[in-house]
Amino acid sequence: MTLALLVAISTMWLAVGLLFLGKGEAKGTGAICGLVGAVVVVGAILQAAVFKDGFTAGLLFAHGLLYCAVAYALLAGLEDLRSVGNASLMAAIVSAIYMILFFTGGTAADGSVLIGKSN
Repeated sequence: MTLALLVAISTMWLAVGLLFLGKGEAKGTGAICGLVGAVVVVGAILQAAVFKDGFTAGLLFAHGLLYCAVAYALLAGLEDLRSVGNASLMAAIVSAIYMILFFTGGTAADGSVLIGKSN
């Protein structure tokens, strides 16, 4: 499930990158971002509910909201992109916390292993 979401996310960022290089238009790229953002948010909910992996679901959900913010900015034609920057900062902070937990491992409040250490 997560691998399929990562493929969708990578294709979205390719379209955004090409837009910033002048090879695309904002409305179509915004639609792509909106669809990928919605799929990632729904995928995060499924990851938590069906696959019982709330840890990964939290990371997916935070990034899905970022993609929805990027989609809104592109579709609305915002000139001031500070709101997207704020959403990006939030996603960066969440990602940094997850990175530390993946490197060091983490335990839940009851002492069970939340995520194993990843070298």
